Amino acid sequence: MSGPPSNSGTLDVSKVEVGNRLRAERERLGISLRELARRVGVSPSLVSQIELDRVNPSVSTLYGLVTELGMTMSDVFGDSREPAQADPEPLPLLAQATADLRRLEAPFSGT
Repeated sequence: MSGPPSNSGTLDVSKVEVGNRLRAERERLGISLRELARRVGVSPSLVSQIELDRVNPSVSTLYGLVTELGMTMSDVFGDSREPAQADPEPLPLLAQATADLRRLEAPFSGT
């Protein structure tokens, strides 16, 4: 058994790479770790530990980070698969559908 559930207000984000997603967006925006921490009202050490997935942030801290980075919770917790893995390539499907349609229309076109 893992013990009683915690009421500490923290999210168990161990199965999602929250830290990596937050750090990638922070770096993309060119915001320093220290500046992000200042904006959210937490220590730079805490932001670093969150980005390294060493600690689980409180709900309010995670919300502050996500909001400051212009992200949504879906951005953080959403599907991490590459788009090509999530959906088949549309062009080969379109080409196949076009070929199938032409093959089906051929007997009726008089050619």
